[in-house]
Amino acid sequence: GIWFFATAIGEFLAGKIGSLMSVPKNILAKNDPVLSLPYYADVILKIGLASIVIRYSWSLPYPFFRDGWGM
Repeated sequence: GIWFFATAIGEFLAGKIGSLMSVPKNILAKNDPVLSLPYYADVILKIGLASIVIRYSWSLPYPFFRDGWGM
């Protein structure tokens, strides 16, 4: 159950990230990697920032788990 749900969520997120990585056709037509680099760098920056936010949001409740929810 949970394995298939996690796989479905992962595939959904992969599709969203893949659509973010698309470069406009006028840039692709020139076939110049220097022109397409800012598009990829922007998406990679967003993924990195989201990872940092998720990491810290998951570590916030740690003291409650460690101490038995503060009881």
